[in-house]
Amino acid sequence: MQNTFQQLTERCHYVIRGNHSYNNKMLESLPESVQEQVVEHLREYLADLQDELKWDNLFEQTQPQQEAAARRAKQEIAQGRSQPMDYERL
Repeated sequence: MQNTFQQLTERCHYVIRGNHSYNNKMLESLPESVQEQVVEHLREYLADLQDELKWDNLFEQTQPQQEAAARRAKQEIAQGRSQPMDYERL
């Protein structure tokens, strides 16, 4: 997922940067109320991208701990020290 997200992000950056004057002309040709909607949509989109990048980084930082927890769980299962999950107790 991260790879696809990263590719999409890079593609968007390329389109925005590569066609800057074209994008400006296109935006300026729209009525002002629509321009404001486009700008707000872009702000929300960029905020979402920043949030996704933040979570990707946090997830990446905890990857070693997650792998260690998975190894411990597998060891406990192999050693018979685990019990099936009782979903009624959750």
